Amino acid sequence: MSGLISQMGYVALLTTQLDESVQVATEMLGLRVTERGAGIAYLAAADVHHEMVYTAAEVDAVDHFGLVAHDAAALVELRTRVDAAGFRVVSDVPLVKGNGEGFAFVGPEDFVFCVYVGAEVPSPVPLSFGPDRYGHVNLHPQDLQTMKDFLVDVLDFRLSDIIGDDFAYFMRCNPDHHGIALIKGRGTLHHHAWQTQSIADLGKLADRLFRVGKHLIWGPVRHGAGHNI
Repeated sequence: MSGLISQMGYVALLTTQLDESVQVATEMLGLRVTERGAGIAYLAAADVHHEMVYTAAEVDAVDHFGLVAHDAAALVELRTRVDAAGFRVVSDVPLVKGNGEGFAFVGPEDFVFCVYVGAEVPSPVPLSFGPDRYGHVNLHPQDLQTMKDFLVDVLDFRLSDIIGDDFAYFMRCNPDHHGIALIKGRGTLHHHAWQTQSIADLGKLADRLFRVGKHLIWGPVRHGAGHNI
């Protein structure tokens, strides 16, 4: 099963502490740096150019979310839907390097989405001790219904599951249970999640975090197969 979006591509974050953010991502989470430039770092768990992008900034914030279109025809259809819905396109090309053709636009509550096809394949490197791949994001929109409808009507996500009386929506773009989870909140990103190689790796991560005074949060509910950070 695949709609117009075939997979979650990456999460891009702004950080006031670029070196420290990269250090935590590599030494604690187990991502690897695939490319480093002036004020920017590309990281990945899977064998791709990037699944996380950190950019140096004066604030700590979400920059945008990358979504992979199923193919070129899907990309054209997505652009048609975005234009028809009146969302503001901020770039006619992808926002970061390593992607093929695409565009970026401002969605509900000023979340920015970059939709693209094609991606640079990095030179083979040993995979790290960390997760297999990037999994999903959990957003806390102020208007839960509007964000859910946007994901369905514009980005062609499907509803997988609901908690309570419209307390939370779990939205999928491929066979994974969800790529985006929605819980009403203050219009923020709550977390980005990664699928680990085994449950043993969760224990190893917990040990690494404990040594620096932090704690592992693991949420198996609604995550289906795999082990999630």
